[in-house]
Amino acid sequence: MSELFKKITNKLEEKAKKFGFKGTDSVHVSVVLTEDERKEFSSMKWNDHYNYEIKNNVLHMNYVEELTVYCGGLEKKFNITKLEKKYGKFIYEDKRIYQIEDAFPERQIEGTIYRAYGIDKEGMLYFIIWKQYAKDAERKMFINEEGKVIGNCSNRANACNWNNYTIEKVIF
Repeated sequence: MSELFKKITNKLEEKAKKFGFKGTDSVHVSVVLTEDERKEFSSMKWNDHYNYEIKNNVLHMNYVEELTVYCGGLEKKFNITKLEKKYGKFIYEDKRIYQIEDAFPERQIEGTIYRAYGIDKEGMLYFIIWKQYAKDAERKMFINEEGKVIGNCSNRANACNWNNYTIEKVIF
């Protein structure tokens, strides 16, 4: 870990402890950078929780614990930090997609699917889609492609391979 990274994160942690910021609160610090530190900082990778700006060799860094995104298509704000904890994250075209609702079954010509809305960090809307397993009507069980019994039809957790999904952009 670089000295500059330690310096910045230590200042953020000290301020968070001093003022008791946790959860959805944010912490802001300012650090005067040398020319070498500016060059080093420009090559550092920061995750989405960190926002920064450099003015007159002063780094203004803001850390936000919980990220929110506005989705214009649904005219609603979402806390993607909480969504990721609840549903996990999905990858589509090198973007993280965050599921915003429980999946619901929908009948299609080629069979039943489960579908849920998802958003990316820019607020674009997507469908996350899972193909439902076949059903054995007599035993009331879900059956996978190899004919293996997955589980009772009354339990939605058995309905799909939840790790095998497709994602489609929603176009209004």
